[in-house]
Amino acid sequence: QLPWVEELPDEEPRLIFRVPSNPLEYKGSWQDRPIGRNPLDGITLSYYNNSKTMHNSNILQVILRDHGFARVERPGAEWNIFWCAGQVDPCELPLMKPHQRVNKFPKANCLTLKANLWTNYLRMRRRFGADAFDFMPTTFLLPHQLSQLSEHI
Repeated sequence: QLPWVEELPDEEPRLIFRVPSNPLEYKGSWQDRPIGRNPLDGITLSYYNNSKTMHNSNILQVILRDHGFARVERPGAEWNIFWCAGQVDPCELPLMKPHQRVNKFPKANCLTLKANLWTNYLRMRRRFGADAFDFMPTTFLLPHQLSQLSEHI
């Protein structure tokens, strides 16, 4: 038996996530975190994040900085990745250069917002049946479905 797998009688094995007893910790904010080594010598790596708050997408910014990406503050600056908080303006896409990437597609919030994903999943399940759509756990949209959640528990 693996230490991170829990096996109970009459149930499928499940992974157990625990905080390690000696976790690696970084006490500062992502803004203070040093930019890691860029693996591509001679090529500048940067990203633009249009979030209005500094705390939005913290883990993403930690990962990008650890991999040599510097944050740029203006959308017109040179960047490789545009991490868009909200919807992408379709008028912006033709202005992108071939090496630039964005994390969203226009009008894709039917899949990228969790509540919309569940609503659309249920619609497809009703249309095509549970045999075709049985891969997502039961989900509740709170606070609207609080009573259904209580009944389910």
